[in-house]
Amino acid sequence: MYLYFFDDEHIAHKSDLVRVPGPVTKLGAIMGGDDPDSPYNYDLFAGTVMPLDGGGYRAYFSVFRRSVDIFSLIASGGVVVCESSDGLNWHQVPLNFYQNPQITPGRVRMENIPDDFKGMFIQPQVVRLNGGTYRMYAWFHGRKGSYAVVRYLVADSTDGYSFTLRDFDAPALYHPCEFGRWGWEAGLVPMDFASMEHPVLPADQMMRLKSLRSNDATYVYYSEEREEYTMYTVFLLSNPEGSPRREGRDNAESLLRAISVRTSRDGLSFSEPRLVLVPDELDPMDQQFYYMSVHKQDGWHIGFVGDYEIVDQTMDLQLAFSRDGVLWQRLMRSPFISRGNERSFDSCSIYASSDLIDAGDDWILMYRGGSALHNYQGEHRFGTGLARFGKRRFMGLHTDKHAAFMLTKPFILTSPEITIDADIRGHIRAELCDPFGIPLEGYRREDFIPISGDNRKHILKWRNKTVQEYRYDALSVRFEITDGTVYAVGV
Repeated sequence: MYLYFFDDEHIAHKSDLVRVPGPVTKLGAIMGGDDPDSPYNYDLFAGTVMPLDGGGYRAYFSVFRRSVDIFSLIASGGVVVCESSDGLNWHQVPLNFYQNPQITPGRVRMENIPDDFKGMFIQPQVVRLNGGTYRMYAWFHGRKGSYAVVRYLVADSTDGYSFTLRDFDAPALYHPCEFGRWGWEAGLVPMDFASMEHPVLPADQMMRLKSLRSNDATYVYYSEEREEYTMYTVFLLSNPEGSPRREGRDNAESLLRAISVRTSRDGLSFSEPRLVLVPDELDPMDQQFYYMSVHKQDGWHIGFVGDYEIVDQTMDLQLAFSRDGVLWQRLMRSPFISRGNERSFDSCSIYASSDLIDAGDDWILMYRGGSALHNYQGEHRFGTGLARFGKRRFMGLHTDKHAAFMLTKPFILTSPEITIDADIRGHIRAELCDPFGIPLEGYRREDFIPISGDNRKHILKWRNKTVQEYRYDALSVRFEITDGTVYAVGV
């Protein structure tokens, strides 16, 4: 068991410790980026990374031709598959479903698309289901007959390469663009939709459609244990004229992006949205949350949040933490992965993929980096990069050269030793205490062998004692920390 300090649940008292992001090593671009010879952008925004049976990984990318307008060549947009044996070196799977030279080479097959739909599908979220089948969720952009459609559709597959669309007219979500003013403005009645090119529906059906509105930044997960789907997606708050949070430099100034969660038993019909992350009084006025992918670890939900600041038109990556996936906290608000310098492929934006790659003691995040500001309308070049960090080093408690102190809340010791994941340039001293913080004889500060250095598993040691005799007893630990960062305590 590890005690993390993403919130204060395990902390009885602390002084002079601040939360900081853990160290991250960027491994560079692996696809796209500044390659001038590639006619395509490999876009991993709201894309999927998944482990394969027998080892290795698969990733699903959005791909489209580089052009002034990414939607101008709709046949070029689609989804391709890349695979890797180690999570570091990737290659595109040479699928040959389409012979039309206008269609992106290697695109996955998507059957059962209506004949009168002209458009593309992007931002694939793919989950493995019980029995080994695959389900893809993707945003379809284009026109169906006489009207524009932007909707999140569901498709199934037995091999992960060839998919069959379930029902074009039963989407999991709608983008507001499909509804005109009725999709973007709060307080309108269903009849405001009647002037659009869409068929007019009864009012109760129209309100059901309104409940399915979202922006195209959606992540879907499936739990085999619970047999339940969870969707983290954008909910669009009204941002009316006169609001201090309204900013004319945004491409959707009447709305403010927040994060909601929906669940489903069948993966087709999702619950009504519940808000989980909204900008608050500690955020800048132009703060919005563009997306959130979620990683689960040791009982925690760890959110990779798109930190969109409208004035700068940039996208940073923040972290949010939750014990249940519903109540979230952001006690640290600085970027977890910094954007690159002005010459880098990720100088303006970082977008996380769906899942992390297991690299032993580390995680690897595959992400899409962008070198253009959010509202830029010219030619875009995206790159796919990798970033590596310690499995317990999402966030730490940091102090400079003066001494800082922390007393943990009581815990039951289940391990034969107590370890600490920490990078210490000064030293750590520790006291083993009873549940009320009273030091045990022989385990006082003066009995402790000081710790220094960078180690994922420093072992707490006292000169003449071990912790074995207190295994399965309730204890607490008081730490004195000088010039260093503590990430987790193993008990």
